[in-house]
Amino acid sequence: MLHLLQSIFGSGVANLAGEIGAQQGLFRDSDEPMGIAADRSVEVAARIFFAAVDEFGVGGGTAKGRSTHRTLAQATLKATGSFLGYDVAAMNEIVEPNARTLIAIDQVRDGYALNQAVDAEKIFEPSVFIWVRKCWRMKNSISWTSFCGPSTRS
Repeated sequence: MLHLLQSIFGSGVANLAGEIGAQQGLFRDSDEPMGIAADRSVEVAARIFFAAVDEFGVGGGTAKGRSTHRTLAQATLKATGSFLGYDVAAMNEIVEPNARTLIAIDQVRDGYALNQAVDAEKIFEPSVFIWVRKCWRMKNSISWTSFCGPSTRS
């Protein structure tokens, strides 16, 4: 199942980062007096995007970079099958996704808000990110320093 989900994880994290970055009214620095300069959505999204960079691997699996998590999952699956003496036909049969796996895939896709309209409520569903949901409770009283560390503004 992991080899099937890995393609969704990286894509989902990248999608979620974009959705959060586009929500300019959700992450506000309450210490910033200038309204237009108080938006911190892209800074929050950047932290999530770093997870996507990790999922996709740096360098795309080249000799100088790292492999993607999906490539690693596929290699693990192939090596396990080889170690256990299974041929390709047997492995194809064994790894065919069952109904429970397909349900899990749909749930992960939904949790990352893939192929759907996204609003603030969706971003803060428990299935998306627990720490982001915490911010929903603090919505307009979020302290930027306590959430993401000291501000970089001068």
